[in-house]
Amino acid sequence: MKVNKNIYTLGICNCETSSACLFINDSLVSAVSEERFSRKKYDRSFPTQSINYILKEYNIKLRRIDNISYSWSKGFQASLKKKYDKRFSYLKKTNVVASKIFSDRYKYDILQDKNYRNEFNQWVKVSLTKKQKKNLKIFYHHEAHAANASLLSSFDKGIVLTADGRGDFEALTVSLFNRNKKYPLKKIYSSTSSDSLGYFYGRITSLLGFKPMAHEGKITGLAAYGNPKKALPLMEKMIKFKNGELTASLGDLYKPFFKGYSKNLTNELKKYSREDIAAAAQQHLENCVCEITKYYLKKLKLKSTNLMLSGGVFANVKVNYHLKSIKFINKVFVQPQMGDGGLCLGAAALHLHGQKIKIKQLDDVYLGPSIRFSNIKKLSKKFPTIKIVKCKLTHDKICEDLKKNKVLGLVRGKMEFGPRALCNRSIIYKTSDKSINNWLNKRMNRTEFMPFAPVIRHETAKLAFEKYTFNDPTFNFMTSTIKCTNVFKRKCPAVTHIDKTTRPQVVYKKKDLFLWTLLKKWEKQSGEMSLVNTSFNAHEEPIICNEKEAVNALIRGMIDVLYIEEFRITVSKPPLIYRKIKMLSKKTSQLSTKEIKSVCLLKDTHWKYGLNSQLTWFKKNVKSLDIHNMLLINKKLVGYTLLRIRKIKSDITRNYFLFDTLIIKKELRKTKLSNSLMSLNKDIILKNKKIAFLTCKKQLIKYYKKYGWSKLNNKQIKIIDGKRNMYGMFFNYKKSYIKGFFSLRLHASK
Repeated sequence: MKVNKNIYTLGICNCETSSACLFINDSLVSAVSEERFSRKKYDRSFPTQSINYILKEYNIKLRRIDNISYSWSKGFQASLKKKYDKRFSYLKKTNVVASKIFSDRYKYDILQDKNYRNEFNQWVKVSLTKKQKKNLKIFYHHEAHAANASLLSSFDKGIVLTADGRGDFEALTVSLFNRNKKYPLKKIYSSTSSDSLGYFYGRITSLLGFKPMAHEGKITGLAAYGNPKKALPLMEKMIKFKNGELTASLGDLYKPFFKGYSKNLTNELKKYSREDIAAAAQQHLENCVCEITKYYLKKLKLKSTNLMLSGGVFANVKVNYHLKSIKFINKVFVQPQMGDGGLCLGAAALHLHGQKIKIKQLDDVYLGPSIRFSNIKKLSKKFPTIKIVKCKLTHDKICEDLKKNKVLGLVRGKMEFGPRALCNRSIIYKTSDKSINNWLNKRMNRTEFMPFAPVIRHETAKLAFEKYTFNDPTFNFMTSTIKCTNVFKRKCPAVTHIDKTTRPQVVYKKKDLFLWTLLKKWEKQSGEMSLVNTSFNAHEEPIICNEKEAVNALIRGMIDVLYIEEFRITVSKPPLIYRKIKMLSKKTSQLSTKEIKSVCLLKDTHWKYGLNSQLTWFKKNVKSLDIHNMLLINKKLVGYTLLRIRKIKSDITRNYFLFDTLIIKKELRKTKLSNSLMSLNKDIILKNKKIAFLTCKKQLIKYYKKYGWSKLNNKQIKIIDGKRNMYGMFFNYKKSYIKGFFSLRLHASK
């Protein structure tokens, strides 16, 4: 009997989150991002480790791959020329400054994309056969985004929106999708890379002290605490949708870059709290995306259709929530890997569609490396302080631990592809503890206002959420929020955000029997309707990939108990209980005598001058308004930083912060607790709108750069310090803060 040969299709993207995927015939069988192997979040390097993993996992030689599909930097589409020429000509006549910004964005795109494309071309040159090179397909950035959302959905027809910072000279596209056509996507509209909702939201992220292209989710969380009406008029001046066009006001208020913030813009923002700014930015983003959708639904005369979404903007779960309520929209599918890491999926899917192969819909995202039992057995040799016990009744044991207020790591099966952990690489906890936002976020070095999300059974979701509908794909992948019922708010305060919404993962018995059974048992034993599900990673780290990383997290104290499949793992010599962590920030005048003594004792564990000497130095050098940041575990001081307020005398006198002293108790220095202290210092510096300085040894420059500090330029600022070989660094520099050349005398702490 003749056996049909399998068709292997390898999708590749080297971008903000470089990734690779494998289709065997019509099925997506594997997908993984480079960051999970390199442990560098948002790793942009070429996905060599991802490709190697896929080939090894499926025992395939690279030369056996039939189709190579690529997306990230194909280039400038001929169809965009008219749009770019028209916009540039208009700006050149009406606004010289705006025309230069527009031109700079275009030139920067060319330069940046050239580097990524050269990297891919080099890989093709040395790795592929002549036959493979002939069958290589390269797709445009937003074309791949649109395919990622549509061809992997369950829909055959509908409208597709893509939106992000930019890619191949576009920032937003609207397309019609028809799976039955030779080419399934008909582009109706696109905006230039200068007219970008992704850059708009990213700039606000940066201006509020967070990292653009990474921390936009923090703005969404923070927005719930603010009033959008106050700063909304300012947001509307930056970018707007009118008469079918998304147009940015290029100039002082908006530039399609994450740098070059004008004095005019920063002065305008000073009028509002960061909560109100976040709320206004979120409201404006929602308004723009919904207006675009409604406009093209009306223009295309679509009375009943499905909506498919991809691109980084649609990582915003509140935007997706509002899109679902638009009239004439039936169902919404948000690609779970909506960011640029998903471009490899779209490229491969389009490649296969061109070969008349109908792609199977995406049912789950468990597509990465799996847990191997042979590796679990080896863990005790590698980590002698852990205890591994095989459970007979795993569900009951998990419930027992949860009732004892244990934070649990849950690791099973294949790792998820995309930014969401869906209980294969998750941390779980009970949802009745309303204080969780404070202590668990601190324990994981996360921002305290970020809400937690629930995992819940479909049967229970009907009672938990307003207007809940069966089999909504956004709830399979945690890509939308929903309003909570009063009973859910009362029983599950840990996962109910301040705006009375939540972002659930809904579980069906047929799709995940283990998780469904666990949730049912937990409901029966506790009366709670759900469990907390948060990704198994510390702040600024990728989600864990393997058994070793999970055990390291256990040993570091991120969790209390680790479950890998049916194995329960604990530490025989557990670290301090991080759940009882507390952070305080006080001025010197507010410190008690006992607190001052604790600070001096902690400092003396590193700078051994004796307690009396430390107290004398403290009394002599620390002023009443200086700020002391203290990290306590079980009410004991284990970490400390000092922000001393001093004055710069240049053309005018200005206050600045001298960052003096960062110390963590010796046995806790590898636990990353310093992240919490550095984040607290950052927030205080930004809130006070002051520049901050520090001096450090050369080997510590890299460490402080991680937190946004920069090395001083001696041409502007001269450091006069008693100690040699010390380097000056600064944070939160604004031209308005200091002017001219001046000297600083920064004394190291005792």
